[in-house]
Amino acid sequence: MLLAAAYIDAIAFAGKFFPIIEALGLSPVWFGIITVVGAEIGLLTLPWGISCFVIKSTLNDDRIKLMDVFLGALPFAFVMLLILIVLIIYSSLSTVLINR
Repeated sequence: MLLAAAYIDAIAFAGKFFPIIEALGLSPVWFGIITVVGAEIGLLTLPWGISCFVIKSTLNDDRIKLMDVFLGALPFAFVMLLILIVLIIYSSLSTVLINR
């Protein structure tokens, strides 16, 4: 899913797989959260990492290289990946507030 999210826009990705998710009986809210978190990881990591390019373009310091920005974003992407794995394994965490 992460590889697909790196190449496909999150909206197009969700639109293509939503009927499959409904047919499998999975929660659309869970799928939306998984899609958004996956897309955010894609915004921080290579090959595109558009957020890192935006951060670099707003800096007026030539000492900071683009790779420094990507390396700085890596811990955040790693934490989001762990959160994504937890949400996939324990899907009820993403819908706990809806079920109250």
